[in-house]
Amino acid sequence: MNGPPQVRDIRSYLLGVGWTQHQETWRGASIWSDADGREVLVPANDELADTELRVTEILEVLTEAEERPVRDIVTDIATPLVDIQSYQIPVHGGFFSLPAGLHTLQGARTLITVAAKTVVHGPLSVIQRGTPAPVTELLRRIELGDGNPGTGTFSVRIPLTTPNGTSVSGTLGGAPGGPPLGRRVGYQLRASIIAAHTAAIQSDPAAFDDAVPAGVSADLCMALAELTGPGHDRAFEISFRWGRGVAAVVPADAVRFPAEVAPAVAAGAERLRRLETTARSAASAARVDSGTATVTGMVASLHGPTRNGGWLVRMRGDLIVNGVTEGIRTVPVLLGDAAAYDRAIGAHRSGEAVRARGVLSRSPTGKPIELRVDDGAFGTS
Repeated sequence: MNGPPQVRDIRSYLLGVGWTQHQETWRGASIWSDADGREVLVPANDELADTELRVTEILEVLTEAEERPVRDIVTDIATPLVDIQSYQIPVHGGFFSLPAGLHTLQGARTLITVAAKTVVHGPLSVIQRGTPAPVTELLRRIELGDGNPGTGTFSVRIPLTTPNGTSVSGTLGGAPGGPPLGRRVGYQLRASIIAAHTAAIQSDPAAFDDAVPAGVSADLCMALAELTGPGHDRAFEISFRWGRGVAAVVPADAVRFPAEVAPAVAAGAERLRRLETTARSAASAARVDSGTATVTGMVASLHGPTRNGGWLVRMRGDLIVNGVTEGIRTVPVLLGDAAAYDRAIGAHRSGEAVRARGVLSRSPTGKPIELRVDDGAFGTS
């Protein structure tokens, strides 16, 4: 950054990180304090003779309070339209090894990429190959910082603006008027990591099945495993800070993964990948059309677009074939368009019951292979 921060940016920064402005003033300067009793004087404007001195004092206090380098604080003050994620891994003697650093960087990049694809395509147990153009552009503009030297922390700065510097609303994957893509990616990553952590501490790989609607995928789990180091035996922590230029609806906080959950995360990745393979294999197996069918129940899992067209989900519910009730079954359902798949995503997240109607294919042994849904024949029950 060139030059000291401006007074107006300092005020908004102090407010954003929890400082309180007092009603009284001192010689025209506003008085601010934090929860630990520290106080700073913020000058009235940038033109006063003592402004530079006051700004220097403010930065000294913030450096002590936040335990971060002054250059990082100055950058944050001057860039309100940037979200920051910090990744912390153990270090020895102020340094981490090259393999550990590479694993951490790769894991961080994969986590952000997976979160961005989830924002665009919805939650999947295995993320699709290929990267949408808006995601590619966002990844290109993300910056990497060194965080706090000697502590094993580095920062990732995610812009909330377009390349021409304007703020974005309603970008791909969000409703018009919604937050920028970069912010939505941060929200999604935080939610996915929390859900993965919750599943991991249950010591049951099946817990990851229920975490898919929150954005947990095999790819996300493998990226988290990368952060546990080459030997998968290292704790790590990821913290989230939201740029004050866009109001945040979730708190700034941190998620810590203890080393002992690393095997559970890796097992979750393997389970989700195996379930995806099984679902796609069943959909492409030998089949026999057995008539018109309806399944009413929950969307159990989401599997995205197929190579032969359509969007695949798995439903668990009451199956009726040619008017005959067969009871509770798990049925692969092939939806004909992205709009129907969007409704499936919503039902998966909310737990709302849905109904699908179409032509059912079975294996030679009678097992349901695929229900091809008629146009407009998928929705709430």
